[in-house]
Amino acid sequence: MKQILFLSVLLLVGCEEALVPINEGCTTANACNYDTTAIIDDGSCISPQGCNDWCEGDSLSIQEIDCAGICGGTAYFDNCGACDDDSSNDCNYDCSSNKNECEGNSGVWDADNNKCWNGKGISFGDPDIAKEIGWSCHNPSTTHLYAGDNPLFINGQIPEGLFQLTNLTHLFLDNNGLTNIPDEINNLVNLKVLELENNNLSTLPESIGDLINLTKLKIGSNQLVSLPQGIGNLTSLKELTVGNNQISTIEDTIKNLTQLTYLSLGNNQINSISDNIGDLSNLAHLTIQDNQLKSIPASITNLTKLVACPPKVVPSVKLVVVQ
Repeated sequence: MKQILFLSVLLLVGCEEALVPINEGCTTANACNYDTTAIIDDGSCISPQGCNDWCEGDSLSIQEIDCAGICGGTAYFDNCGACDDDSSNDCNYDCSSNKNECEGNSGVWDADNNKCWNGKGISFGDPDIAKEIGWSCHNPSTTHLYAGDNPLFINGQIPEGLFQLTNLTHLFLDNNGLTNIPDEINNLVNLKVLELENNNLSTLPESIGDLINLTKLKIGSNQLVSLPQGIGNLTSLKELTVGNNQISTIEDTIKNLTQLTYLSLGNNQINSISDNIGDLSNLAHLTIQDNQLKSIPASITNLTKLVACPPKVVPSVKLVVVQ
C-alpha cells in the first residue's frame, strides 16, 4: 500500500515540473515592442513611424521622405511644382491663374492667352506647364528649355527672366514669331545648343559672339540679311544652319569656325563665297543650293572631308570654279 502511494506522489511531481508557461505578447519582428519570448500574439504590437522606423525612446525624431525621395530631406514642392529646398526661387505669383490674382500681385494680365506677365517671366494658368518649361521660378538648375511652337512671348519679345537661367545649355525657341534677340543673350554663357528657326528675325546681336561654348546654332527660316561679325568668335561651333533667309554675303570671319562639320547656306541671296571657306578643314556637309552664285572659289577643293553631295546640295545653276 505504501509503495503504491509513493509512486502516485512521484508521478504527480514529475508532471508539474514538465509544464512550460506559454507567454503572450507582440510577435511581429519589426514592431517597436517585439517580444522574442512571445508565442501567442496578444495584439499589442506598436508599429514604427516615419521612413526611419522611429520608436519611442529613439534619439532622433520621426523622419519623412521629401519630394526628392530622401528620408529626412528638406526639399519640397513650391507653388509652381519645383522640388528643392531653395526658397529663393519659389514663385510668389508667377503661377497666377486669373486676372485679379495677377494684377493684385503687380502683374500684367494677358487676356488673349490667359497668362500672367510679371516682368520676370511668363507664367501659365496650368502649373504643370510652368513646371515643364522650367523658367517661371528661374530655377537655377534648369539646363534644357524647350519652348518652341508655343505662343509664349508677348509682341515677339523674349521675357527678361529667361536670361537669368545662366545654367542653360540647350535653348529651343523655334516657331515663336520672335522679332528681336536682346544683347542679354550673352548672359547664357553655358549654352551649347541654340535654335531660333522659323521666327521673324532680321538681325542678330553682336553679343551672340560671346556664346563661345556653342556647338550648334540654327537660325534658318528667318529674315536675316547678314550675319554678325561676332559669329567668328564661336570657334567651338560644329553645326551652323542659316538657310532660308535673305543673306547676300557671308562674313570673312567664318574662316575662324574651323570645327564646323555642317554648314547650311541654301535658299538665300548669296552672290559670292569668300576664298576663306577653304579653311573649314573639318567640313563634311555643305549646302549652298538656291542662291545667286555664279562661281565658287577654288579653295573649296581643300575641303577633303566633304561627303558625296545629294542633288539638292549643289547650286541650281551651273557653277564655275574660280582659279
